Amino acid sequence: MPFRVLIVDDEPDLASLMCAFLADMNCAPEAVHEAEAAYAWCREQTPDLVFLDMHLGDQEGLTVFRQLRALVPRLPVVVISGMDAEDELVASGIPQPHLFLQKPFGPVEIQAALERLLPPASQSKAHGAGS
Repeated sequence: MPFRVLIVDDEPDLASLMCAFLADMNCAPEAVHEAEAAYAWCREQTPDLVFLDMHLGDQEGLTVFRQLRALVPRLPVVVISGMDAEDELVASGIPQPHLFLQKPFGPVEIQAALERLLPPASQSKAHGAGS
């Protein structure tokens, strides 16, 4: 069974591309473009991992991060941004585990995030083992 990956990004083209990359990695990706849609999705099902844009149109990424973690306390989150915001993440006190990916990035960086943040059983699903 593929693991569920939620992409929260207000750039629909990037979110669609990430969905394609993740589907090729045997994941079940879902993209939403607003914070409220992310909260609703997490109330209905539990993602295994979230890719979260730091600067959404409707809410700041740090606020969304904290709310997602309130809904799913041990949720692994990969924060993505077009700006170098890693220092901002460290200063914000966001708890681990998290990663930061600066845009632009591609499938290699996405795969590395999966390998770093997901447990070994999920990693083998992401590599397509056994299929």
